[in-house]
Amino acid sequence: MFKKIRKRDGRVVRFDSKKIADAIAKAGAATGEFDHKIARALTLKVLNLAQQAIPHRIPTVEGIQDVVEEVLLSSPYRKTAKAYIIYREQHAGIREITAKADVDMVDQYLDKLDWQVNENSNMTFSLQGLNNYISSEISKTYWLIKIYPPEVRQAHLNGDFHIHDLNILSVYCVGWDLFDLLVEGFRGAPGKVESEPAKHFRSALGQVVNFFYSLQGEAAGAQAFSNFDTLLSPFIRYDGLGYEEVKQALQEFVFNVNVPTRVGFQAPFTNITLDLTVPEYYANQSVVIGGVPQKETYADFKGEMELFNRALLEVMAEGDARGRVFTFPIPTYNITKDFDWANPNLDVLWQVTAKYGVPYFSNFINSDMNPEDARSMCCRLRIDNRELERRGGGLFGSSPLTGSIGVVTLNMPRLGYSSAMDEEAFISALERLMVLAKESLEIKRKVLENLMDKNLYPYTKYYLRGVKERFGEYWKNHFSTIGLVGMNEACLNMFGEPIASEKSRAFTSRVLDFMRDKLLEFQEETGNNYNLEATPAEGTSYRLAKKDKESNPKIVCANEEDWKRGAEPFYTNSTQLPVNYTEDIFEALDLQDTIQTKYTGGCLEEGNKVLTDKGLLKIEKVVKDFTALKPIKALSYNPEEGISEWDEITDAITVNLKRQNKIRVKGERGLDIVTSDWHPFFILEKVKSNPVCPVCGCGVKNIKSFATHLRWNPECRIKYHAMPKYQVVERRADELKEGDYILQNSCNLYPERGTKLNPDLMWLIGFFIGDGSMSEFVDNRGGNNLKKYRVRFSSEQQLALRKAARILNKYFGCKVKVIQNDKRSEPLREVTTSKKEVASFFFKLGFTSGKKVYNISIPKEVKDEISSDNVYSLLSGLGDSDGHIGRRDGDFEYSTVSSKLAEDILEICTRAGIMVSKGKKKARRKNEEDTFRLRISNRKKRYLPVVRVKEVSKDEVQDTQFYDLTTQKNHNYLAGKNTLIFVHNTVFHVFAGERVEDPMTVKTLVRRICELYHLPYFTFTPTFSVCPTHGYIVGEHYTCPECGAETEVYSRVVGYLRPVNQWNKGKREEFKLRKTFAVGTGTEAVPKLEEEGERKAGAGIAIAKPSRIKGKAKPKRKHAGKQLNLIDLGGAGG
Repeated sequence: MFKKIRKRDGRVVRFDSKKIADAIAKAGAATGEFDHKIARALTLKVLNLAQQAIPHRIPTVEGIQDVVEEVLLSSPYRKTAKAYIIYREQHAGIREITAKADVDMVDQYLDKLDWQVNENSNMTFSLQGLNNYISSEISKTYWLIKIYPPEVRQAHLNGDFHIHDLNILSVYCVGWDLFDLLVEGFRGAPGKVESEPAKHFRSALGQVVNFFYSLQGEAAGAQAFSNFDTLLSPFIRYDGLGYEEVKQALQEFVFNVNVPTRVGFQAPFTNITLDLTVPEYYANQSVVIGGVPQKETYADFKGEMELFNRALLEVMAEGDARGRVFTFPIPTYNITKDFDWANPNLDVLWQVTAKYGVPYFSNFINSDMNPEDARSMCCRLRIDNRELERRGGGLFGSSPLTGSIGVVTLNMPRLGYSSAMDEEAFISALERLMVLAKESLEIKRKVLENLMDKNLYPYTKYYLRGVKERFGEYWKNHFSTIGLVGMNEACLNMFGEPIASEKSRAFTSRVLDFMRDKLLEFQEETGNNYNLEATPAEGTSYRLAKKDKESNPKIVCANEEDWKRGAEPFYTNSTQLPVNYTEDIFEALDLQDTIQTKYTGGCLEEGNKVLTDKGLLKIEKVVKDFTALKPIKALSYNPEEGISEWDEITDAITVNLKRQNKIRVKGERGLDIVTSDWHPFFILEKVKSNPVCPVCGCGVKNIKSFATHLRWNPECRIKYHAMPKYQVVERRADELKEGDYILQNSCNLYPERGTKLNPDLMWLIGFFIGDGSMSEFVDNRGGNNLKKYRVRFSSEQQLALRKAARILNKYFGCKVKVIQNDKRSEPLREVTTSKKEVASFFFKLGFTSGKKVYNISIPKEVKDEISSDNVYSLLSGLGDSDGHIGRRDGDFEYSTVSSKLAEDILEICTRAGIMVSKGKKKARRKNEEDTFRLRISNRKKRYLPVVRVKEVSKDEVQDTQFYDLTTQKNHNYLAGKNTLIFVHNTVFHVFAGERVEDPMTVKTLVRRICELYHLPYFTFTPTFSVCPTHGYIVGEHYTCPECGAETEVYSRVVGYLRPVNQWNKGKREEFKLRKTFAVGTGTEAVPKLEEEGERKAGAGIAIAKPSRIKGKAKPKRKHAGKQLNLIDLGGAGG
């Protein structure tokens, strides 16, 4: 038996075999394979084997553990052996990093030996940077060794993909609700200072600063607020502030958020979105001051909003004391179709863009999104909130509280090299990496949810409590993000062609389509939201290229020729063009336009019908004949106004759902619809009164507490009783449940106008459709053999027949009365006329003579004459013929054997806002036809424009072709079969060589990009320098032209402005290669916009959009004027 053992630090201590037995017993207990008795037996085997292997020397801890591993592997306890091996590996990694942190890491940071010292250019070299560098390594090791399984760890360490933000145990980027902060004040962490809701402008800005700094400490990435100007502008009037006072307050705010007090000596990464004009969803909402709703609405503060934006932009344009740019907050401006390009108050926006390039522009002109659909999070990540709409719970489930759990970026060049022209192999390898990435993100989501429950993020937990109450998880609204880097180099390694070639662009589109489809599978599998993004590549583009070149120098990088001459390698961001590809800005735009819009709807099965201004059409017909049908509008629900309206259909597509679940939704009124599982529905949901009073914002614990509050606060009681008790929210098909109420149309959308068919004549038409007929006969009186037509109404309802006779006599000069003409039926009566004017009347309206029972319909000529006044008369005439009112419940029912007539009545009732359902009764005998029944309920609760869900189930329909429409404004449309319900349907950086002197040039460029391209998110960035003495200098100068002092050269690294000397080596190499693009004031023609037809005065920009040629752009053109660097043509990321 051994007496001594040598530990890992070299010390020799007493040998204790009990420690071996305990370790083996713990491993066996963990797997449940054996108990202490077997552990002792295995320990004896270990000691015997060790004695044989090490007979004459002192054993080491590692040597004994090797023997334990060997004994377990030779035993039948395989699970225990595997667990023991993993345990050893994890602890070895932890020991290694702990030892490394003691000495090596400090020297590596101080001597800048590790590239990660400059991985993030927002982090300054400093003592705090050193502390962050050391703690980050510990955190990375915890994630990789303790949390992630070996296959995920290896994929990251080997460079198959890059897991972002391993340096912190938290989420990536987070978007918050500024309205929440204004209602509740800043609070949430036990034992920390709390603030009441702000009552003054400076206080509100101060709370925003405190919020940003505190919440930044609980996340890795950006903190974002939307509607910044809308929600803060009312404070200006309430405080009675003038322009200079507002500007001073905003200057204090901007300086404060740029102070580097965050971990690592960073300023908080912050983003604010500016509306410029009050959005519809806030226009009629009461402003909140001091947490209390006021009498005015946000729409009343347009003047203060313009003042706010002008002051903020002037602060950003002036920079700091040395003319340095303010890096944060990153302001994002929404460019919508009604953007006021001629507004002189926005001149300073173009000035600050021309000087620094501070703003981001969100393009909603050539987009199917509205500003409320997207949340800009950081320098490149833009969240599409329509995924949250699809899941339900309003626009964001619980206010705009969304973001990204984490990001994994895939190494595309390595895939391209290893696949070698084999697209199938490429896709297969890509799928494997995506599955691993999904696994890592799902693990991270669970870990962070657990840490939230343990109060590791107290402020975040407080402000996300509403999401937790609704969905049972704090992070449910946050996306899991998978992205890619180096698609250009993937194409070079695979085909030897850049991404700009026709072959490579087609391949890239197929790859992105595959990735988007795969993410839909992940959403279906996990129930969590996934998005495909052109993710941050500030450090990733360098790290992965460096690792690939070290392991296989044959893999082509972005700067291959420079690398061969000793330069550091890098990969091109996401699916962007090489930074030195072209000098023609519009060629670059043309080549990237279709790709960038793929960075991150639901659909309906064949047979569903859509209510359009051209009638009730099958959705597959709209898709097939879309070009011929244009322009065409669908009936759509406007959630801001709470009304139905006609909305133009802008796109009609086919979707293949062979890999997605289909959901069948059944409900009252014959509702039976099959959709994709992510298809959204509008749900009518009762407004909850807790945790705050919806009138004054005062906290209430429960319904009883709220009732007491109303009792003692008469003003709240009066206002509450006048408030709507239900709200419209959105919910995915796979989240619908029995008892949900899906919204239908309740507005009469027929126009108020005079027509040639007054109510009497429209009633007559309805009655004719049901109980009328027209037959040809020969009048042989006098031997003339004249062909004539007889119009006959036959019915047992004598009151209805008398009304028909009265109308015929009044409007056509007939002299008819009700008679009995069929002796076989005692109650049957009829009214008959052969007067020419009557037959001519029905012919002109599209009716024909002969049998009509199986093919009767309401002709287009009649539909065109329907108004809000006569529609009820038409339905009344139909009801007086084949209609029936139940004696027991008073429900109205209409029966017909004509399927087309049933569709017509369904269309007309729905368009008139009448709640109707259509059912089908199968014929029992062979010689009978199926009967269609249309029913209008008389029950009071059925007056609500909703249909109750009775059953939701997965459906195994064989057809994989589903259909969807996009509408211009509201992104939903009225569709269904037997009853109709409402259903629903990346960053481009322009870098300038120097400041553009004429801001109007920049304005025109921004406008052209928005109106001619689909790129959703872009910036304009001039390169500039800052001298410590002379301040701001136009262009790239590493020494001051006046004094020769060393300067700071600024540009946008990935999405935010930082000095180039703080970038990592790979990004600095990229900066050297950037091409310039001409944007100037030369003599070339400005491109005309289709809707303008003429050049806008004062534009003064010499750019022209090239004609599109399929597969390629026109040859490069020469330009006069300033030079633009173009880089980072891509989606979102950071």
